[in-house]
Amino acid sequence: MKQEVLDYNFVRHCPNEDQIKRYDSIRSQIKKAAELINKICPEGREKEQAIVNIEQAMFWANASIAREDSC
Repeated sequence: MKQEVLDYNFVRHCPNEDQIKRYDSIRSQIKKAAELINKICPEGREKEQAIVNIEQAMFWANASIAREDSC
């Protein structure tokens, strides 16, 4: 991996107003999915993993937004 990529990926990315709106939209929709899984799935490892993976999807989606622009 090129050093420039590492440098870019491991620096703080300041969000602008548009990005904040998109973060909020993603969080809102993903939270609804997590709440649905929490409500209808039985307790257990599988349910926990489903929610963890939804969280990861949110984090990666937010990273894609954050990394498109920088301060």
